Amino acid sequence: METKHIETLSKWLVLKQMIKDKGYTLWQMQYDWDNPDGYHVGYMNGDKRLEVITHCKDVADDINKDL
Repeated sequence: METKHIETLSKWLVLKQMIKDKGYTLWQMQYDWDNPDGYHVGYMNGDKRLEVITHCKDVADDINKDL
C-alpha cells in the first residue's frame, strides 16, 4: 500500500484529482485530523491501495464533503 502524507489543501486537491482520474474509490476512514496519528483515509482500485494521512482540518473537511 502506498501512503501519502498531505498537510495542505493545495497538495490534497492535486492528489484528489489523481485519485479520481485513476478510478480509486473510498474504502476506509479512521481517526480524525486532530488525533496525534492523523486522519487516515484509504482508497482502492482493484488490488491497488492508497492511504492518505492528514492533520489538516481543511483536507479532512474536503474529503468528507465528497462522501
